Amino acid sequence: CEVEVQAVEAVSEALSLALSMAGARDLVCVSGSLFVVAEAIEQVTSRW
Repeated sequence: CEVEVQAVEAVSEALSLALSMAGARDLVCVSGSLFVVAEAIEQVTSRW
């Protein structure tokens, strides 16, 4: 089983990358510290 891994510096960059790689019916799951998840929530809510 091969898994593609990419490392980025910022939460916003990671979220943008994950969303660009996800298909229309895919789910992007954010985990980590409360600070990481809070920043991801801010990014997502500012897009919609």
